[in-house]
Order: sequence, then C-alpha cells, then structure tokens
Amino acid sequence: MSTIGHALVALMQLLLPSGLFALCFFWGATLIPDDASGKLPLIFSSVFTIMIAPLIMVRNSVEDVRKEEFLTREEHQRLNLKVISIRNRLMLYIFLLLAFALLAAFGLHLASVNAVASKYALSVVGAMFGIAVYSLFIALVTRSKLSDFEAESRSRYLQIKRKRALREKLLNKPNSSSS
Repeated sequence: MSTIGHALVALMQLLLPSGLFALCFFWGATLIPDDASGKLPLIFSSVFTIMIAPLIMVRNSVEDVRKEEFLTREEHQRLNLKVISIRNRLMLYIFLLLAFALLAAFGLHLASVNAVASKYALSVVGAMFGIAVYSLFIALVTRSKLSDFEAESRSRYLQIKRKRALREKLLNKPNSSSS
C-alpha cells in the first residue's frame, strides 16, 4: 500500500466511527418506521452476524500468514502483537454492541409507556448497525495490512535465501578448484 493509501486509511479510521454513529443514529430516528419494533429480533441477529464476520475474517487471515515457514521469530512476535491489538479492538466493538442491545431493549420497554422512546430504541439499533459496518471495515483493512506484511516477509526471506545460496556458491568454489 502506498503512503497516500496509508494516509487515507488512517483518516477513515479516525472519521468513520463518529460519522457512521451519527448517521446511523439519525437514520434510526427518522427513517425506521414506528412498526419496525416487531422486526427487532431480525435486526439484532443481522447486526450480530455482520459483527461476527470481521472476527472470522481476521482469524482466517492470521492463520494463513502463520502457516508460512519463512517468518522469523521477531516477525511472529510482531504478528502476534498486531493480532492481539486488532482482536481487542473488535472485542470492544462487540461489548459496545451488547451495551446498545441492552439500551434498545430498555427503550422498547419504555416504548409501551411512551411512543418517543421507541424511536430512540430504533436509533440505538441504527447505531449498532453503524458500529458493525465499521468493524467490518477494520477487518478488511486488517486483512490488507496482513497481506502486505506477508509479502514483505516473503520478499525478505527470498532475499536471505539468495544471499545464502550465493555465499555457499562462493565458499564451495575454492574447494572444488583445489581438488
């Protein structure tokens, strides 16, 4: 990935969460019809499905990179640190989703008393959807970073292998000429 690409990704990682949160909150408050509360279990299940997808995607990408034999011990340690930080971030989003789910459930409980509360409960669901989509974005970025890391490690490994072969060739030349 180029420097401009890295800068754009960093900018999106800064701006996307707050923008998506605000957008989805207002989308939930204005666009979701009042009778959508009956479909809430379906909305919850689809949001959690979207949320689990990044974890599976990151895990599979990491396992693909770990299988490669050319990684040095330091690169394995770097990869493990990256994986831990990404996993922690995704787990934080899952906990946020659970908190929003509880808020939405509380809002629906209040909705029986107050009609305005149902709108806010649906807004929270919209925010949950925003967080889930952002987590998917993080997983995709992570996947590209891991593939960059893998390509970098592979090229370094091939370079070292070429140097060793050249060194062995140079060391073996005098032996073959003396015999």
